[in-house]
Amino acid sequence: MWSRIRHRRFQALSLLSLAALLTTCLCLGPLYQRAMEQGLAGSVLTQATPEQTSVRLDSSDLSAEELERLFPARLDPYFSDPDVSLAAPVKVVLPDGSFSVVTRLYAADGACERLEVASGRCPTGSGEVMVSTADIETNGWTVGSQVDVTERVDPNVSDEVASGTVTVVGVYEVPPADGDWLDAPLTGRAGTVVPEVGTATDDWVTAPDSLTAADAPAQWHKITSSTLWTLDLDAVDHDSLLVIGPIVDELRQEALQGNSAAVLLLTDLPGLSERVASGSEQGRTTVVVLISQLLVLVSVVLWMVLVGATDDRRAELALARLRGRGRRGAAAYLLSELLPLTLGGVAVGVLVSPFVMALVAKIVFPVPVPIEVTGGFVLAALAAVAAVLAVVLLAARRAVREPVDSLLRAVPARHTATGTGVIEIATIVFSLTAVAALVSGRLEGPLATLAPSLLAVAAGLLLGRALGPVTRFVSVRLMRGGRAVAAAGIVNAVRRPAARRVLAMVVVATALLGFCVDALVTGQHNRQNAAEQLNGAPYSLSLQRPARPADVVAALRAVDPDHRHLTPVVTTTGNGSLTAPTVAVDPRAFPRVAFFPLSSAERGDWDAILAPGVDPLVLTGTTLEGTVASHEVRLRGPARKRVDDLVVSLQVLTSDVTTELVDLSLIPLADGTTAFSTGLPCAEACTVTGIGVRAPIGSEVSGTVVLRDLTADGSPFSLGPVTAWRRVSDDLGSSVVPAADPEGNLGVLVSSEAATPPVMLSAWVPSPVPALVTGREKGVFAAPAPEGQIDLQAVGTLDRVPGSSLGSRVVDLDGVLRRPEAGDGNYAVEVWSDDARVLARAETELRKRGILPAQLTTVDDVRSELDASPAAWSLALSVLVGGASVLVAMLVMLVATATTWRARANDLAALRMAGLPSPSLRRLELLGQLPVILVGALVGSACGVVAAVLALPEVRQFTDPPAVDTTDFATPWVAVLVACGVGLVLLAGLVVVTSRWTARRARLGRMREV
Repeated sequence: MWSRIRHRRFQALSLLSLAALLTTCLCLGPLYQRAMEQGLAGSVLTQATPEQTSVRLDSSDLSAEELERLFPARLDPYFSDPDVSLAAPVKVVLPDGSFSVVTRLYAADGACERLEVASGRCPTGSGEVMVSTADIETNGWTVGSQVDVTERVDPNVSDEVASGTVTVVGVYEVPPADGDWLDAPLTGRAGTVVPEVGTATDDWVTAPDSLTAADAPAQWHKITSSTLWTLDLDAVDHDSLLVIGPIVDELRQEALQGNSAAVLLLTDLPGLSERVASGSEQGRTTVVVLISQLLVLVSVVLWMVLVGATDDRRAELALARLRGRGRRGAAAYLLSELLPLTLGGVAVGVLVSPFVMALVAKIVFPVPVPIEVTGGFVLAALAAVAAVLAVVLLAARRAVREPVDSLLRAVPARHTATGTGVIEIATIVFSLTAVAALVSGRLEGPLATLAPSLLAVAAGLLLGRALGPVTRFVSVRLMRGGRAVAAAGIVNAVRRPAARRVLAMVVVATALLGFCVDALVTGQHNRQNAAEQLNGAPYSLSLQRPARPADVVAALRAVDPDHRHLTPVVTTTGNGSLTAPTVAVDPRAFPRVAFFPLSSAERGDWDAILAPGVDPLVLTGTTLEGTVASHEVRLRGPARKRVDDLVVSLQVLTSDVTTELVDLSLIPLADGTTAFSTGLPCAEACTVTGIGVRAPIGSEVSGTVVLRDLTADGSPFSLGPVTAWRRVSDDLGSSVVPAADPEGNLGVLVSSEAATPPVMLSAWVPSPVPALVTGREKGVFAAPAPEGQIDLQAVGTLDRVPGSSLGSRVVDLDGVLRRPEAGDGNYAVEVWSDDARVLARAETELRKRGILPAQLTTVDDVRSELDASPAAWSLALSVLVGGASVLVAMLVMLVATATTWRARANDLAALRMAGLPSPSLRRLELLGQLPVILVGALVGSACGVVAAVLALPEVRQFTDPPAVDTTDFATPWVAVLVACGVGLVLLAGLVVVTSRWTARRARLGRMREV
């Protein structure tokens, strides 16, 4: 056997390589799937917070020991020992006795080891507590203070209240990396006001005896026991996470449906488990489809090579048959050489595939992934052995069944030409039918990735059938032009038995390469678009509540007065989940800072939503005096006699950005005047935003009211001209119109038929607020805002709002803050920036003003989360498939050269003897291969692009698609052309090398072999 292989070293190496490649591809499927599952589990657990991955049981009815007994023993291998904590809600009297603040006595395992003691010591006995440094600074406690504590109990539940005295023995600080220890942030509440509870302070850390011992400061009625199990990340992999999730979900159901004791379970492990299971299922199908295409390609190539190898041994088989060995002997002769080579390749593939997977895992997955030899890997290895055996046996059977007279021919007789043609036609029809199903939408999901192979197979076979007529036509034209060498080279391409097979393989390989690169780059582009849309800007800093928008605006103006790198983003949502949000921003900075994927900031008319460019009417003083003059003022209706409720008011925006309505005077009926003097909350300056007329309920009022001779703290004050005010009306028919008397004093022409008329607003206040919309709103419509419901007016459109959901509207935050609406909206405040250094200065300024940052996210952070998904990893696998397909095509070309070079070299030697020079021989040999490769590569590249256009919209781009769709399936021409160009250069370069190699062996001495 080895003596025979020695004479066909290249062919033997090709068979070994193809068998190894087939096995590697087959084994890579389960390895990649398993690595993807482990990578997904690792990424999900890494991105989750400690609160999401732990299991916490809270109860006021059960003790910690009873809670521990609820925890399933099946989960013990995956969790650390439980951490127990106890808490009792109390209120404590401040040292000066002025009022009380609320807190809780908190005792936890390992508190003294986890906290830093700034002064004093850690509590060890009953009645000893330790307070935070912020609590010391805010409330004035000292080490050694005796403090009265009273239990906070809902009076609707119990009338009994426990009280006692504790001693402050130490001051603690929480290490920065341990701020959310036990899902119970101890600090951050000193000096804050908790809604419906009152002024709060940080937790008071104490010993467990202070809550449970007989000599505790009080016999507390309500002690909350908490038991927390922390997930051991090193002990959890994909499979165990899928086991943990359902068990924890069962525990949750038991807690909800259990006995009368109330138990609260806090965890997100069932959701994380479901996310991993769903992602694994999505990735599994895509991996199978991608690997299957490569397997089919390699299997076909292996069959072609084996057919070529058996054809290369036709004379040997004929000799064996003539010597009486028969068909079985001839088959044994073939198999003794082919089986060791191919099975050796299988062994190489089995050994190499884990190392290939380890290299791929380091490149693809963001977390370390173990390479596991699973049952799927063993089955894949056995399947590779079976597949290789089947292909080798079929090839050998084909060879030995041929008659001896046919084996003695230089070229095999085409006994099965008709059958082969039928098979080709059936394959073409099947492929085109599948492509038509894709176009019509009947081929969806991962199966859509079959499009490049199907389209390329059909194109390659059709192109192969057209190869003969086209080359004959071209060669005739070349001969007529006197270019005999070129014509002979073109004709030689058709004479090669493997030309059509090589052409089909090149078309399929380049189609897969183009499609896979298109899919990869498109997926990366879509994930980048999604990351930009989700984060909104390069840097997004969320702020803790309460963060007043006006204070945030002032801080950002101090840092970025030119409005270039910072914008506040206040997103307000209504009470209903279907209510589209209102996004209030700085219209000058927002277009510069924010991302606008698939669109442009210039699409929005940002100047149209700017707050009115009118100077504010500033009023400074504590007393306002003047005269109210009325003209034809009438009060009608059932409440017409309640003249004491007919009042003129001044609406002002105070220095702390709150709106107040200051009553000035009663309004005389008919025609009359009256002087007034009233106090003002404007010692530090106010902005006058409106003038109102309030009438008694159930009355109708009309007439003109004028304010004259106004002075603020003795200094003259003017409300400005009529043009500085705007007419305002409401849906009930009431209206107020700016008016003036002959001396130019400002007045109000009021008409109200059903209720108190609206406030006449200054032109400095937008009414309604102009907005850029992403929905179908037109004209004026109501929408939520930070301080309540306001009227917006659509003045332009945007495709989508960065960082926000569908249907969002964008308004100028400055204009919104000028509005007088009251209320506490459901809003979130963020600061966006495109410069990290400017944002750092803004964060410092915000802290100076008492505004605390919550979390900083970058677009790269969001992109990393999107990249750590089965959808992204599946697309990454496509590049491996595309590269391997080109490698297979190159192997096909090498094998074709290895099996035919002797005959071609003999032909070239004969032409050399006839006087053809060496350059012409090289050109003739090159033209016998290069046109086929060039045409195949160009057609394959076109098939890949067309297949991507048809199939990529059906390929999942995200494991969990974002709410706002920013997917773009436009062909990334640069990347695709570069990839196809590289593939073409590799294939054409190989043609040049092999043709020169063959031409160099066309020596005259070869004529002796003819």
